[in-house]
Amino acid sequence: MSTRRSVRAALAGLGLAVALAGCGSGAGAGGDGSGEGSKSPPAPVVSPTADVAACFEGRCRIRVTEQPTRIPVDARFGVGSLEVTGITAHSVAVQASGNGQFMTSSVGEGGTGSLNGLVFRVENVHDGQAVLDFFPQE
Repeated sequence: MSTRRSVRAALAGLGLAVALAGCGSGAGAGGDGSGEGSKSPPAPVVSPTADVAACFEGRCRIRVTEQPTRIPVDARFGVGSLEVTGITAHSVAVQASGNGQFMTSSVGEGGTGSLNGLVFRVENVHDGQAVLDFFPQE
């Protein structure tokens, strides 16, 4: 019977060693000390474009330098007309109309607004220019 106890003790010790080996010092599989293991690298930051046509599908990052600036978007958003109508020192005004509705939203730097299922984030406002990220509401 002592042989069985020795085998059980050895197996229990081996199991404990395997479990503790996974705990480590927080270096994780990524080796960065975060303890979070390997992750996908962050998505690359896309430089803003001045081409408003890039927004047609509802996903773009644009730099607006003129007011008003009309931004064409797909009809699925229920927006016939979408325009950046104003840029102040700290905010951007966006207007949309379509299907008998008129909406306006003024959003400060770092803030988000939503117009008929189309969301926009004011990334940056500086010297009369604004960088806006547009994306569909999920």
